[in-house]
Amino acid sequence: MLNKNNLKNENTEKEKDNILPFKLNESVFKKKYKINNETYKEMCERVSYNNEQFDLLYTGKFIPAGRHLTGRGYEQLRTLFNCYALGFKNLNNEGRDSRLGISDLERRSDTVSSKGGGIGVNFSVLRPKRAKIKEEFEGANITSSGVVPFIERFAKTQETITQGGNRRGALIGLLNCNHPDIFNFINVKQDLTKLQNMNISVFIDKKFIDAVENDEDYDLIFPDFKKVGKEFYNEHWTGNIREWIENGYPVLVYETIKARKLWDNIIENAWKTGEPGIIFEDNVNETNNYKKATYINTTNPCVVGETLVMTNIGWIKIENLKKYKEEYPQLKIITQNKDGKLFNSELEWVGITEKNDDIIKTEFDINQYRLTNKQHKFYDEKYNKIKIEDLLKSTELPKIQTNSGKVANIINIGELNYKQDVYDLTAIPNYNFFSVLNKQEYVNTEIVVVNDNINFNIYDVVNLKNNEQKFAIDLRENDELE
Repeated sequence: MLNKNNLKNENTEKEKDNILPFKLNESVFKKKYKINNETYKEMCERVSYNNEQFDLLYTGKFIPAGRHLTGRGYEQLRTLFNCYALGFKNLNNEGRDSRLGISDLERRSDTVSSKGGGIGVNFSVLRPKRAKIKEEFEGANITSSGVVPFIERFAKTQETITQGGNRRGALIGLLNCNHPDIFNFINVKQDLTKLQNMNISVFIDKKFIDAVENDEDYDLIFPDFKKVGKEFYNEHWTGNIREWIENGYPVLVYETIKARKLWDNIIENAWKTGEPGIIFEDNVNETNNYKKATYINTTNPCVVGETLVMTNIGWIKIENLKKYKEEYPQLKIITQNKDGKLFNSELEWVGITEKNDDIIKTEFDINQYRLTNKQHKFYDEKYNKIKIEDLLKSTELPKIQTNSGKVANIINIGELNYKQDVYDLTAIPNYNFFSVLNKQEYVNTEIVVVNDNINFNIYDVVNLKNNEQKFAIDLRENDELE
């Protein structure tokens, strides 16, 4: 027989579980993070991996990002990352601002939004309004509709997608301050019916700020795609106008304005509508912990799963790193900066970046080869970045940093006739990590340090008494170990 007193006690305990133990908006919890009829305590139990995590979360000493609260421990597939920065791809060499490039961005954005992730996109890759476009149809003379209509279409599509966790797609759109469509972009939210589910920000550089302070003229520019030709433009235009200019490629000045006019327009709209925001390009890249080797908007390197990555416990396949990290929390990734200094870096993330991608094999003259996709970047002997897709077209191949501590010549490079998943990792500090293929013997090969009874793997990192670090293979007889 049902005991009413027991039922009453159960309900009382359930009500206690629903009492938030610290100051947290209860309606926000119910609307955004609560799954089915779970209590706050049950949510903490679902999200936590152990008692220590539960105690921190339940007492409010640590609250993870919202996607963790809605996704961890829940059977429905959701992303645990709050935010994604997505870019345009040059598919089939049709150009990043082609219809194919734009529709591909929307396709990938649909996937991210449906799993609960927010999206940031810099739309500066798109051609400005009234820019003439030569279509493949004979006699056609079509002009671009400009950046803003595409942003509106993109935002409308994402607005219709309910994210994992029952919220609409969260978006931020950026445009470079020197893009010819910048005024249309800044003023778009004066119509309150537009971009209701997207924040907008202007990507501002130091040159513009200096021009504002000195009341100087300022050019609104875009690559001169007619001058360089369609094929060159499609291959080299990434949306990074600074990189385009630094490479000596031509630009077309669409309009010369007073910098203060643009600045005043930004401020006026921010006062009226709360937008646009401002993101400082130079500050972002100056504080980028990988700034010596890459610009903030470049893509991550991608290698196949069997690639060996150097760690403090030896060479490990990149596809197995996550498992090893779980079993051995002290695992570190060995990285190196441009000055040759070695670091024991924390493995922050490792995973698949592209599934079933075309694979390129690059062979070196030191009995090594690398299997990557076309988006992977090598570093030459001066640590300049070189895309593999550029190497495939080059007649003169430079010396390459092989990531195993060697500079080597490329003896052969070409596309293989099969596809594979490709991986990447993030290590903090995120410098160049060491990786090789067909060097399995490194894992078990040992050397003996002279005059001491200590064994090292051949590429172990060894600390010396003079605060220097070396690979074990580079040790000399007079080196004193720490």
